[in-house]
Amino acid sequence: LGDNPIIFSLFSSLLSLGIVIGSILVSKLKVKSNRKFIDLSIIAHGAVFFIIGVSYNKILILLLALLFGIISVPAMIFPKTYIQENIPEQNQGRIFSLYYSFSTAGYPIGLALSGFTVNMIGVRYSILAASTILIIIIAFSVIMRGFSANIKQSI
Repeated sequence: LGDNPIIFSLFSSLLSLGIVIGSILVSKLKVKSNRKFIDLSIIAHGAVFFIIGVSYNKILILLLALLFGIISVPAMIFPKTYIQENIPEQNQGRIFSLYYSFSTAGYPIGLALSGFTVNMIGVRYSILAASTILIIIIAFSVIMRGFSANIKQSI
């Protein structure tokens, strides 16, 4: 986005608008929380982030900011819903404690790693690296869950 504060402000505003639109869509569509949908939304998140990283067109980047906001909602909301629906009530407190501990610790660690990476390889390559790593990790997780399910069925 360069050093243009207007473009950065528009990007931030469209991202926020996308989150509001995504929240409305999630509440109206009554989509059930399931792991495949969570995985798909996180992979879509990484794919849009990757496209933002390779794009030089500011209009496209701004439109992608809106889309990024919309698809970020399922990735933010559904994991918590999934825990509530699939973890026994007596264990939910412990699971949510771990969930929020990792989130709380991950935020400053992520900022530090991002800052270091941006200083080493630049913003564009940092975005590309982060989005690629995200997609690979989630794809690996999906593959391993499928592999684990196949092993359980064969036993």
